[in-house]
Amino acid sequence: MYVNPAAEEISGYPQEEIIGKTYSELGADPEIAKFWEVHHRNVFATGKSETVEFQYTTPRGKEYYFNTRIVPEFVDGEVSSVLAISRDITGKKEAEARLKETLDNLEELVEERTTELEQAYKSLKESEKGLAEAQRMAHIGNWSWNIKTNELFWSDEVYRIFGLKPQEFKVTYDLFLTYVHPEDLDRLLNAINEGLNGRPYDVEFRIIPADGEERILHTEAEVIFYEENIPIQVKGIVQDITERKMAEEAMEKMEKFRIKEIHHRIKNNLQVISSLLSLQAETFRDRDVLEAFRESQNRVFSMALIHEELYKGESTDALDFAAYLRKLTADLFHSYKLGSGEIELKLDLEQVYLGMDTAIPLGIIVNELLSNALKHAFPAGSGGEIHVKLSKNGSFAANYDSAGPGPSCTDEEDFTYVLTVEDNGKGIPDEIDFQNADSLGLQLVNILVEQIDGCIELKRKHGSKFAIRFSNIHELRS
Repeated sequence: MYVNPAAEEISGYPQEEIIGKTYSELGADPEIAKFWEVHHRNVFATGKSETVEFQYTTPRGKEYYFNTRIVPEFVDGEVSSVLAISRDITGKKEAEARLKETLDNLEELVEERTTELEQAYKSLKESEKGLAEAQRMAHIGNWSWNIKTNELFWSDEVYRIFGLKPQEFKVTYDLFLTYVHPEDLDRLLNAINEGLNGRPYDVEFRIIPADGEERILHTEAEVIFYEENIPIQVKGIVQDITERKMAEEAMEKMEKFRIKEIHHRIKNNLQVISSLLSLQAETFRDRDVLEAFRESQNRVFSMALIHEELYKGESTDALDFAAYLRKLTADLFHSYKLGSGEIELKLDLEQVYLGMDTAIPLGIIVNELLSNALKHAFPAGSGGEIHVKLSKNGSFAANYDSAGPGPSCTDEEDFTYVLTVEDNGKGIPDEIDFQNADSLGLQLVNILVEQIDGCIELKRKHGSKFAIRFSNIHELRS
């Protein structure tokens, strides 16, 4: 064997010790010696070159990789020797090993990421399916409007709400407007314009879908703006609330019926009390006692009449007080048997709706003042006129005797309405202080005026004129 000087570093032997010796003689591993002997014999036998790659560890423990080409050398056409040319490819092998490790890691990462993406895609599809199912069950759909292209995106449920097959065709903003009920179109457009001006909007409106059955929808949306407040897109949700509205209307009707039934029962109970008072009165002969019973009956009737009117009317908590006064005054005149025309009743009543908290006390006040006029203003045999007026608040005439409790009647802006009960009878004597009268009726009047946070004034000229100024407690609490 002959080697060049470069073999010294690799083999660990001086060049002169290697020359002329075999692998076995140099103490090489038997397997390595056999490896080279096999390849050398092949080249001698075939006369063809061979290339091999192998790993070699030096006696000092350093590892190398070599690429060796074994080339035959000929003399007279016969292979006389072989030439082995080795190239150190350790760096290449290490780079390949690192590359393989990197590729293996990358492949593992790709596989893991692919698995994650598949799971995410599956989860997304399940979420989309769940969302679509939730939208279908709740009759809620989502939509978006590309303002520049005028195109709308509708989820499947929006198509169904409009009576269309999901994704049947592309919709536009103009096409959407053709489904809106004509009476609701302006209100919807106003809400949309407010949104385009930067205010999120929600609005209820009706549509006439493809099947022709009117539906009620509720939509909420927000506008997405580009620079300089240029609206470019609107995104929102829409819900079919037809069934909910129908249920609410049904519940409202049931509640209205329930309240009316309560008014009816209260009215019946008050009528029973009135009948009991009438029966009890028949057991007495004293004129004053009978009069007291009749006054109590009239007070009960004034309350029963309010519940009767609420039972018959459209509203359950607001009473047409003008209509009520017409019935109350007619019954009082009948009760005092004054239908012969000696005393004339004049009514000047504006249509005013009052809540029960105001109507019941005010009804009793009118009952007391009118009864008092019928009993005392006109001596036997004399005639006259009683005038009851209900109107929006106006200025009172001067020279009234103001009641102490409650706000001062000079603070006109504090009140909404004015009710006057006036007669041209003999009047109330100056020495009678109506604020502190012994009469139960006048005591009730002052207490009830205070209860409704009103004020009462009396004018003693050409008869008696009581003026009550008040506000509607029902309106104040609304």
